[in-house]
Amino acid sequence: MRIAAPLLVVLPVLVPGCLFGKVTPADCDSWGEHYQKVLEEQGGAKLEKCQKGAALKKAKKQLTENIETVKEPLVTTCKGLAGTLPKSKKDEECFLSAKTAHAWGNCSFATTSPLFVFGGTPDAAKASWAGLCAGGSADDDDDDKPEKKKGKKKPKKGDDDDD
Repeated sequence: MRIAAPLLVVLPVLVPGCLFGKVTPADCDSWGEHYQKVLEEQGGAKLEKCQKGAALKKAKKQLTENIETVKEPLVTTCKGLAGTLPKSKKDEECFLSAKTAHAWGNCSFATTSPLFVFGGTPDAAKASWAGLCAGGSADDDDDDKPEKKKGKKKPKKGDDDDD
């Protein structure tokens, strides 16, 4: 029985993913690329139905920027947890075989799965596409526009508040 303990330590190292496969930074990169590919393809197809010409080109550029803005923190978070989280082959196969964001909903990722963060955002993607189809960007709020300068009111003649 003494031989079994060293095998439990050595075997997973020799055969990655054998018993206790852990998420690697390469997994995170792969999942991020698949995430972006699926959302760009599906989102691009949606935009082609609602935008034309220069507006379509602008909307697709904004789509890519939106996806990259969301993807980067997902990949970074995933990489920060690499080596600590178990990797489920079933979850990975479901995620990577999905051709649409909607299909990720059929994967049933556990909330502790690293793929939950990638596959759990189809509603946000749909909202982004709807915003781009409506002719705006998905960032149509005014929080990033410069505020109008509020100058001092000019004093009226005869209004001397110095006393």
